[in-house]
Formats: sequence, structure tokens, C-alpha cells
Amino acid sequence: MNERQYEAMLKLGEAMEERWDYALKSGALADLLHDLLIASGSIPEGQTVQLSLGLTLLDQGSRGGAWLDLAERQITCDGRGNMTAGGNLIEAREFLVDGGVRRVPSGACPHCWQIWPVPFSQDEEHFSALRRCLFCGMEVGRNVRHLIRNNRCPNCVLGELSQGRPRCEICGLEANVSLVVWR
Repeated sequence: MNERQYEAMLKLGEAMEERWDYALKSGALADLLHDLLIASGSIPEGQTVQLSLGLTLLDQGSRGGAWLDLAERQITCDGRGNMTAGGNLIEAREFLVDGGVRRVPSGACPHCWQIWPVPFSQDEEHFSALRRCLFCGMEVGRNVRHLIRNNRCPNCVLGELSQGRPRCEICGLEANVSLVVWR
């Protein structure tokens, strides 16, 4: 996959979400939601049932194949009949890779698109194991750096961090300045 193909998949994900939301608001899923509520009544407390719709791409051209989640919507119901709706487009991440900007789905290598949860800080558990992509050898801090725009936290996307204040006030991520670059 490349960035142009990824952008096309994101458009499909947005269309999927719009139709899902319309189906919920219009009542087109009323019977299905009723059945979900009835089914959830038969499960023990502490368990939930989830009805979901997702957009996932299998890139068979890459070594071993890579599944990339692009969008998801779900309705969850617990054993007490509490129903919640959620889901969203899987947040894209931006990276500076050998001097160029790359935008990829969260959890993918910005060079080869294989599964690689690129670490944000050196104090993350198992950082040394995650430092290098196992498929193409790209290394965070050397050829790959997280790109932070508008001081938006690359981990939770809700909080802010900056060079002078590298800890996100929402999720607590402390970005290592050797692994990120601000633009």
C-alpha cells in the first residue's frame, strides 16, 4: 500500500461511517438493536456483547501479509441492557522518514507498511525490541521520527505537548525529543 491508496481507503472508511450513522439515526437498525438488547439479557454481569462494522485491509503483497484496521463502528450492550455506540476512523500517524513526511495508519511502519507499533519514548516497556522495524530495518530516532503538528499528542490525539512541555496532560505520554519532531 502507498499513501495514495491509503487516502482512498480512508474515503471508503468515511463513507462507511456516514452510512452506519444514518442507519442508526433513521431506525433502519432498530430490529437488530432490539435483538442485541434481548441477547445481552442472557449474558452474565461483567460481560458485554458487541455488534461491529469494520474496514480492514489485508496487504498480501507484504511479507507474511499485514492486516491494517482503517475504520470501525460498534454498539456494545452489557448484561444489564446498557447500550453504547462508538468507533471511529483509525487515527493516521505522521512520520518524518529519511527527510520526507509519511502518513500511515496507527501501528504500521511508515516505510514498508508492516505492523510496527513505533514507540514514542525510550521509557516505554520493551523499547529496545520496538526500536527497529523487523521487516525493513527502519529505526525510530534514526530514520523515523514522529511528526507532531499543532502540539497535538500523537498517542491520544486529544492532549497537547510541546518541546518545552513534552508530557501530554491527557494520557501522560512523555515524548522523547530524539524520537519526535515538531512542525
